[in-house]
Amino acid sequence: MLRLGPTRVIARREGAVRAAIALAVALFGFVQVIAVENGAAGTIVGAGLVALAAPLARGRRRALLAAAGLVLASLALDDDAIARPGLAAVGLLTAFVVCAPAFRATGDPATRRLIVPAGVLLAIGLAADLARAGGHLTHPLGATLLVGACLLAARALRPWRSTATDEPEARARAARIVAEYATDTLAPFTLRADKQFFFGHAGTSFVAYRVVAGVALVSGDPVGDEAAFPELVAGFALFAERRGWTLGVLGASTLRLALWRDAGLRAHYTGDEAVVDPAAFSLEGRAIRKVRQSVTRLEREGYSAEVVRGSEIGEPLAARIAEISARWRGDRCETGYTMAFAGAAVDRERDDLYVIARDAAGEPRGFLHFGVVPGGNALSLSTMRRERDTPNGLNEFLICRAIDHAREQRIRRVSLNFAAFALLLDPPAPLDPLSRAERRVLTRLERRFQLERLLSFSQKFAPEWTPRYAAYPSVATLPRIALAAMLAEAYVTLPSAPWRRG
Repeated sequence: MLRLGPTRVIARREGAVRAAIALAVALFGFVQVIAVENGAAGTIVGAGLVALAAPLARGRRRALLAAAGLVLASLALDDDAIARPGLAAVGLLTAFVVCAPAFRATGDPATRRLIVPAGVLLAIGLAADLARAGGHLTHPLGATLLVGACLLAARALRPWRSTATDEPEARARAARIVAEYATDTLAPFTLRADKQFFFGHAGTSFVAYRVVAGVALVSGDPVGDEAAFPELVAGFALFAERRGWTLGVLGASTLRLALWRDAGLRAHYTGDEAVVDPAAFSLEGRAIRKVRQSVTRLEREGYSAEVVRGSEIGEPLAARIAEISARWRGDRCETGYTMAFAGAAVDRERDDLYVIARDAAGEPRGFLHFGVVPGGNALSLSTMRRERDTPNGLNEFLICRAIDHAREQRIRRVSLNFAAFALLLDPPAPLDPLSRAERRVLTRLERRFQLERLLSFSQKFAPEWTPRYAAYPSVATLPRIALAAMLAEAYVTLPSAPWRRG
């Protein structure tokens, strides 16, 4: 069993401290809400404290300051500060001072200017109501000021906003690192346009990530010089924490999982990547006869396959590829974040590989789109697209031709589809009770995500199965990370606001 390193121990302890503070603040706020002696002003203060529990649990420093301000306001509203509520408030303020080092998330500089106005409105609103009616908000001025203070504070407490970098230099730097160092089959997909890059101090390694719903979703393993990985991962974990982001990792390999565990994260199996060894692959034998029959049928109908680099594709063929892809998708959006490019369109800045199926007349009818891993001597499948009236077995035909090409070029690995939760859907041994419950949930999701269908398709090629994992800080963060992952992968979309609809 992996021993806890110092970083991991500290992260766990600080997480427990923040959770305890958040719970205490929520309970104190709830008492303020249900108490009647402080009137409506006390109710607003209490509701604000309850709302601060979530950002406090995530270690946001501004939330701690806001909680301190509201606790002081509760003391001002308390007619008898020596009573138990008053003593509890003093105890909370003392805990805030002692535990302040555990709250390192600094907040977005763009909203820093809102902190002082929020505090001023809170102070004026409380003072006005105490002077008028003992905190019972009989005058609309006090209520307006307090509500305004809460709205400003809520905006100031939002995590750092983040958008994908448009800096060509950073993206070109990441591309050079991928070309020189990358060995993992997911490395090509780190260069998607919707990802940002966190570089190590030496500049020879990076982490690719995207912030979704306050979650920093890391895509795959770190890329670059392996010697720099421990410092890189620790630095990114601190980088995310100081911005108030929840850290989640998607597609981590077994080889790099210890890096994230040392940073304080836990791991959960999410599925297996199907990887074929071209040198060992053969169409001979009973086990692969269905694939062999598909290849024979397509050849009999006059189909052929062309292997071409993206940089060599002319405009007419690029347009045809885009047309086939659009027709295959229909009204569905492109999915994928960790294990696919953002789309199948030809990008001549990358050295992608296309395997194109042509019918007897020479017309392109379908294609496979691969990312290239030069350092790992591997290909990684991103998308499969075809016209809907093509014969069954076209994808199997193209995969076999891609494997043939890889064998000729002495490419050692061809990564096919990712089979989510493969060990649960097709277990090699009896499952424990928790895994059985998880399998029941996955079975209910089968109709939407076609998990078993994708698994059975990949099994046709007798691949080696490479497990992949998700890493997360705590069980409490799993729902948030899962939602962010579904949004990033475009498996779930949120409805747009009415005023933003065209």
